[in-house]
Amino acid sequence: MTLKTLGMGAAKTVTKIITGGSKKVGKTKSDFRLKNTLKKIQKTPNKKFTKVNLKMPEDGSTVKGKVGKKNYSQETKRYHQAHKRMGLIND
Repeated sequence: MTLKTLGMGAAKTVTKIITGGSKKVGKTKSDFRLKNTLKKIQKTPNKKFTKVNLKMPEDGSTVKGKVGKKNYSQETKRYHQAHKRMGLIND
């Protein structure tokens, strides 16, 4: 094959043709809403999230604010993705 003489740009195009290339998927309104919610969570003080305990929620025990904030943002993402998969979020 004569890829050596064509240069790096040609090699990239050939690999895209061979592998099929990947198309970007556009972001929806709900994706931006999730992003804004996560920004709001990030700006909120850690003290507000001491009650968010995912490991032992039945105890009602508190956790450190940093851990609670991380748990809350993970649950928000999981909730959003699950509802999007189920088709409950319409854009």
